[in-house]
Formats: sequence, structure tokens, C-alpha cells
Amino acid sequence: MDSLCSDDRIACNTADEIISWFTGLKTEYHITVERIPIKQVKRWKRTNMEICHEDYPLFSVIAVSVEAGTREVFSWTQPLLKEPQQGLLGFITKKINGVLHFLMQAKVEPGNIDIIEIAPTVSCSAVAFKRQQGVYIPFLDYFVNAAPHQIRYDTVQSEEGGRFYHFLNRNMVIELEEADIIDVPTNYIWMTLGQVMEFLKHGYMNIDARTLLASCIAFMP
Repeated sequence: MDSLCSDDRIACNTADEIISWFTGLKTEYHITVERIPIKQVKRWKRTNMEICHEDYPLFSVIAVSVEAGTREVFSWTQPLLKEPQQGLLGFITKKINGVLHFLMQAKVEPGNIDIIEIAPTVSCSAVAFKRQQGVYIPFLDYFVNAAPHQIRYDTVQSEEGGRFYHFLNRNMVIELEEADIIDVPTNYIWMTLGQVMEFLKHGYMNIDARTLLASCIAFMP
């Protein structure tokens, strides 16, 4: 990561410090995945239209029949994930010593190849439902209560249609004042835009971070 040397001189964390932070967190988590028969999956039900949870309307699995005359196969059926509520992907940014920094999150999720990937500050599905249930999402309130002058980017974008049925995320970038002080948990870290882009090249960023970066980067100062 030689190209990060110039950013190290202006960043509040060097590339080596970011790698050390990331590597240290990876040693603290372990994921075990076990395959079980469908009949042993508890509290999920099958209706004529979908497979869904008995209590929590977070997502369901539906079947769709597709016809597309421009594809190599003209028709097929497939499962899709259906998410009824909008999610939120967001970066908190602020200038530190005059340099714009992004608050990045090391996030553990099922399906991660190497347990942890770097995600946006907030990466949350079904925002309204989780807030209603009192689920604590770090830094979510900064976006929900953002003042107009803090918002640098704000748009609703659909997710990949080959896997998700009408799934929408609100993509946001907000900028705090340089004098604003926030508590940063151990699984969060400040990175410059140059550092974010360099770590992106080396495969550290998850799909949410890549999506948000691709959609907002042209609008960043």
C-alpha cells in the first residue's frame, strides 16, 4: 500500500494502524456455520406465496417467474429475497485537522469470507421496524435527525434485482462540524477518502461500502 504514504501524513490513522486495528478485531470473533435440514429451521413458515418468519417481518423468500426476450434463456423461475422496509447505508464524515475523514465500521456478518469486512458507519436494513422495536443501531440517529446543512448526499437506490425483490436502501453521506466530538467504539475508525479507496482496492470493503462509495463519490468535494 505504498500509495497510502501521502495520506498517512494527513490522516489521523496511518495505514499500518488501520491494518493493525482490523487484524486485531479479526482475532476476537469466530463464526461457526452448520447446515441443517429445512424441517429443523424453527419459527419460519411456508405459505402459498412465501417463506417468512412467524413473528418478525424482516424479510421473506418468494418465487418469481421471469420472461425476458433479450436473454440467452427466455424464461425461468427463481427465488428472491423480499424486504418490505427501506434500509439505510450511511457515512459520517468530518474534517480532522482540516482533512475530510470517513467513519468506517468493522462489521461481522454471516457470509463474510474472512469474518470481518469494513462497512459504512451505518449499514442497517428495516430501519423503521428496528427503531420501533427499540433495537440500538450505533450512529443511526445522526442520519435520522440530520439537519439539511449536514447532508452531503441523500438518495434512495434499489438493490441488485437478480437477488432482491424491490429492495430499497437510502444512501446518505453527512458531514459533522470539525469541532464536533463523538465517541468512537473500538470497531469503528476514521479514514481519509484516499485510504478508503486504497483499502477498497485490496478487498477490505463490504458490498454496502462499495455501493455507497460508487453512488456518492462523484458528488464529494
